[in-house]
Amino acid sequence: MPRELISSVRLSRNYNESGMITTADGRLGVAVSSQTNVIVELTEPITAVRPLGGRVEVTTIRFFADTPNAALNALRPLQPRDAP
Repeated sequence: MPRELISSVRLSRNYNESGMITTADGRLGVAVSSQTNVIVELTEPITAVRPLGGRVEVTTIRFFADTPNAALNALRPLQPRDAP
């Protein structure tokens, strides 16, 4: 996902994902043991490619990170002072 499209990131633990990779209503979920813990919101849709080649437009990405706070810090939206 292009970093410049990230509008927000947050910690949100979810323990009931229905599959390893799910898509619905503009959301992509990438779970580990039915869990996700980071949510990334985008300013505009991106195309996600599913494992068998299907494509879907998404504006929200949920995934599991072993160290979610590190992921939040790394994915925080660029601020004007951070931009190249």
